[in-house]
Amino acid sequence: MLQKYFYVVFFVLFFVKIAFPQDTIQYFDKGKKIYEIYFGEKDSVDMRSILPRVSVGLHFPQGNFYPLETFNSRFWSVGLVYSHQIRKIQGNIAFGFEFTWNNLAFAEDKTLVRTRDSVVYLPIDGTNIRQTKLTIAHLSLPLMFYKNFKPFWRVGVGGYADIRLSSFTKLRYDDLAGEKVKIKSFSDYHLRPLRVGVQAEVFFKIYRLFARYDLTTLFSPQKAPDTQLFVIGIGLF
Repeated sequence: MLQKYFYVVFFVLFFVKIAFPQDTIQYFDKGKKIYEIYFGEKDSVDMRSILPRVSVGLHFPQGNFYPLETFNSRFWSVGLVYSHQIRKIQGNIAFGFEFTWNNLAFAEDKTLVRTRDSVVYLPIDGTNIRQTKLTIAHLSLPLMFYKNFKPFWRVGVGGYADIRLSSFTKLRYDDLAGEKVKIKSFSDYHLRPLRVGVQAEVFFKIYRLFARYDLTTLFSPQKAPDTQLFVIGIGLF
């Protein structure tokens, strides 16, 4: 359901291309207070803005993990970032928040089951398995530093902290009567409540190519195979 809202937000932001300049001045004209956006001298004034941020990518797990369907294992995010442009060094610093979804679609007819001490990868009893996946929702807090290159290019490096909000496995299959069945099983699956990582980005105008890599493992130690998530994708802003 959340991904449906993601699509709506993505296309709205794509066409509107929202940006909110924060430099304003106030003055009185014939007793009436006037507000105007102030951009200042092009070569000397630091610019501040709040920008939407949307992304989509693919997962490439590093280390030991269960086989995945690469093109169905998608990463999504939507959020806002505050960007401060520092003209003296031709760069930017940006931080904000994003809601992210890691969708890990298993390539085998198996699913994860949580036990007291571990996570078990078990075969599914059923016919015509359509989908089996693990979904993890996070609140992500990115911090990025950018170097601007003329006329429209930027390169950025930084990091992020992902706070787990929710996680569940999803199973879709046809039962013996041919009816479509969908089952969601919510659990923490011994996933880390906090993950941190590094990321790099290349911008052309408002279009962004990014890569992010977890420095911490996906699961708590000794609960499941040691795996770091590696994501490559594209985005806006």
